[in-house]
Amino acid sequence: MLPSLQNLQAFVAAVETGQLRRAAWKLNLTESAISHQIRKLEAFLGARLLLRDRSGVKLTPEGELFLDHARSALWELEQGMKKLSRSQNETVTITAPRTFAAMWLAARLQGFYARYPDVEIRIITTDRLCDLEVEDIDFAFRVEERQDEQREGFLLCDQLLTPVCNGSLAEEIRGQSPAEVLRNYPLLLNEVHSDEWELWCRAQGVPLPEGKAFRRLKGYDLVQTACLEGAGIAMGRAPLWDGPLQAGLLHRIWSQRALRDGSYWVLQSRALLKSEAAKAFHSWIGDQRLRRL
Repeated sequence: MLPSLQNLQAFVAAVETGQLRRAAWKLNLTESAISHQIRKLEAFLGARLLLRDRSGVKLTPEGELFLDHARSALWELEQGMKKLSRSQNETVTITAPRTFAAMWLAARLQGFYARYPDVEIRIITTDRLCDLEVEDIDFAFRVEERQDEQREGFLLCDQLLTPVCNGSLAEEIRGQSPAEVLRNYPLLLNEVHSDEWELWCRAQGVPLPEGKAFRRLKGYDLVQTACLEGAGIAMGRAPLWDGPLQAGLLHRIWSQRALRDGSYWVLQSRALLKSEAAKAFHSWIGDQRLRRL
């Protein structure tokens, strides 16, 4: 036989709060109910777990020995309930940088929903590297130079930097050298990645004109909008700019002069095979990867 869930919850809450009254408030019970549950647990185990005085409760040596096991049992039950709930609700939880989620992922989700209409996608936008198992996340999209061997995942695509502009500007500068274009046309700069033009120019062996003024905007969404309107030449970043490039709204000026700047990796929870919804997303995102290769 095993002790009841209520016994374990009361014991752990009393230890974590240090007082029966606070444990009662935490579990929405009366103080006498908490005390009763702990006494039942002690009787079941045949051991005194807590010492009580006016200042609160303290663990006995037997209580210290049992505490980690009680916490572990409650944690395992909580994880099981989360996984069961996710399986029933057919939900996939994803974390990704906000710009990637808005400019690449969200634009493609309609294709996923067409194939899997009963699966719900939950996107958490953050630049923080999350603990997928602890935070109950199925997949994370992250920019890294190479795969971390400590985490499971696969390469989605490389990030490629290349100058882009709208159609009318592309016609105007056709045939001009990079040095001429950099000198004679306005350049749009994303202040979030303010070194992009310098990195690209250095890699191409083309110096930026001395004293060149940029038209500064904060964020790729603003830079892309300005570029579409013909405000200047932007440093496009694949895959974020794939949509307007594939639609012919923007054009690469020198497609052969792309610079790799890290790669997007899809990191995955080790528990992904336990969820049919996660299996579906894994299959779909793998297809997106193949289309880019």
